[in-house]
Amino acid sequence: MSYMNNVFINLRRFIFLASSYVLLNISFPLSAQAILRADGPGNTYELINSILAPGHNAVESPDCAHPSFGRHIDEFYDSLYGDYVFRFHIHRDYDNDRCIRFDRQRVEIKTYDKSPDSLLGHYGERVIYKWEMKLDSSFVVSRKFTHLHQLKSVGSPDDNMPLITITARRKSNGLEFLEIRYAPHQTQHVIASETLQVFKDRWLSFYEEVFYDDSLLSYYKLVIRDKNDSSVLLYVESDTLRMWKDSAHFIRPKWGIYRSLQDSTFLKDEIVLFNNFFIKEINPILATNNYLLRKGSVEPRNLIIWWQPTKPAKHILKNYIVLSFDGRLLTDLYHFEPPVLLVPKRFLSANPQILEQ
Repeated sequence: MSYMNNVFINLRRFIFLASSYVLLNISFPLSAQAILRADGPGNTYELINSILAPGHNAVESPDCAHPSFGRHIDEFYDSLYGDYVFRFHIHRDYDNDRCIRFDRQRVEIKTYDKSPDSLLGHYGERVIYKWEMKLDSSFVVSRKFTHLHQLKSVGSPDDNMPLITITARRKSNGLEFLEIRYAPHQTQHVIASETLQVFKDRWLSFYEEVFYDDSLLSYYKLVIRDKNDSSVLLYVESDTLRMWKDSAHFIRPKWGIYRSLQDSTFLKDEIVLFNNFFIKEINPILATNNYLLRKGSVEPRNLIIWWQPTKPAKHILKNYIVLSFDGRLLTDLYHFEPPVLLVPKRFLSANPQILEQ
């Protein structure tokens, strides 16, 4: 039997399984997720690492520059929250960026190449991030950057510029803003902003959803709510943003305080509270008219059922094997009957056993 025939036979099995699960609505574990939640004082770094990078270090702190203070992330009971939370500390006159750079300071947690694969965003994957955060009523920022969350690539020539940044900044008129910044390459654009005062002195809940793709299937959504009453404070949703970095191996999240010291007269020591970090990788998705329908996922992992593609792009054929639901390989996306099945070539190359069953 030829190699390509083997591919088609096994992918037709995929089609049968996927369509069966959708039609019969069978429920079983189909996605990977991780939750990092404060559990009380002590062993905070160990708790963080056990979830985000077991056996490794997912904490980036200025402990080396300010050892007299001790660890710059700890846990304490917050009466407003009603439970233990993570407390991120930064000190203007003592802290730096890990004793590596001295014009900025950082206390962040992250996923990276030592993290479980399910906590990394790969091409063709849909990932949901959720977390909670509280800024004090006296929290201040400078005219330079104060980042609170980033989605950053690894392996791209554009690694130094985050794909998505949630940052706070002081304008020349003295007003402070929370900005959502987007950078598919090296140039950032503000895609949403709101006065920072709106977000101070209250617990916030963040919902961020990404479909990692470089064109037609790209999707980004961010919702910031008041945790107490669920009122929406900021909303961003787009299926036109290019949610990938060229040549990236993966995209990973970071949370914490990362700020410039180049305008430090406006700054002071700060504490930012966080809790309930949540990462969930869901595969595949259902797509209709390029808008993602969040209706759970079907087995096998990484299949994408594409119902009504409107303007087919060349990158689809470059990055996906495209099949009709009767098992025909499609090489022309301009003449076919939907739905079609997209299988990321990355998934096949990473799972050669699929072709040997």
